[in-house]
Amino acid sequence: MTKKWLQLFILMLMINFSNQLFSQSFFSSRGVGERIDDVNGQTIGLGGAHLAVPDQFQINSLNPATLVNLSISRLSGSFLHQNIWSKSKAGNGFSKYNNFNGVSLAIPLKTRVLVAAAGLSPYSQFDYSYSADGVINDYHYTKYMDAEGGINKTYAGFGISPIKELSFGVYFNYFFGKLVKKWRVDYVSDLFWDTSDNIIRKIWGWSLSYGVLASPVKSLHLGAFYMPQHKLTYQDKIEFGTIKGANFFRVSNYPLAKSTVQMPNFWGAGVSYVIKKRFRIASSYLTEQW
Repeated sequence: MTKKWLQLFILMLMINFSNQLFSQSFFSSRGVGERIDDVNGQTIGLGGAHLAVPDQFQINSLNPATLVNLSISRLSGSFLHQNIWSKSKAGNGFSKYNNFNGVSLAIPLKTRVLVAAAGLSPYSQFDYSYSADGVINDYHYTKYMDAEGGINKTYAGFGISPIKELSFGVYFNYFFGKLVKKWRVDYVSDLFWDTSDNIIRKIWGWSLSYGVLASPVKSLHLGAFYMPQHKLTYQDKIEFGTIKGANFFRVSNYPLAKSTVQMPNFWGAGVSYVIKKRFRIASSYLTEQW
């Protein structure tokens, strides 16, 4: 029985690796990088099932309606380290993420009725590296594709509870960051100069998000949030160059005109239930229509 569960776990990891490989492209459907929703220890421990968890210590960066459960002022921060390796016949893949995972502050203006909060957290990650070997007319080379950066989110808002069993909330979100994608070709032969092409994208914009939390019966909580469709502005700069030894020679460097990317509706819903004040069962569903 244990062996079957181990095989199932490995299969799930392989599926996750394949999603990482094909989703993290600069101009892919997720053109802003891999989304990050788990920004505190409890959220990570719950596997992201936090939209309906009325916790008195954790500051929820997605559902502002949960803020009303904070009875004291709270300052928190976290750091996250993550590495993912994958290997197949088509090539090798490596995805990494090391970052300060957010800082947040919440202050009750009226206990259990009105709580204000603000914070800074990563919104997406854009860190990976791929390589592949090739040969043309007996000349061997290695192609590299590296990416780094991501988008950060600052947010500020409040949660309010008109009645004990129901609360609402709103966040103002401002996004900013830089995505860098690098292509490089290294030739084994000294007859050729290595090449390097970089695309540097700066991106910024804002949106509002809304949340609700309800407790229809004791120990049961239902929560949801909604971030409507919005646009982010970006500007690309392209660098072309060659590499000889340890020296990089820039051939050209020019910026492109500003443009916008349409971010889709982003929403989620969740449920949590406490059993005998000792166990919590929780589930969350999030979706973005890319």
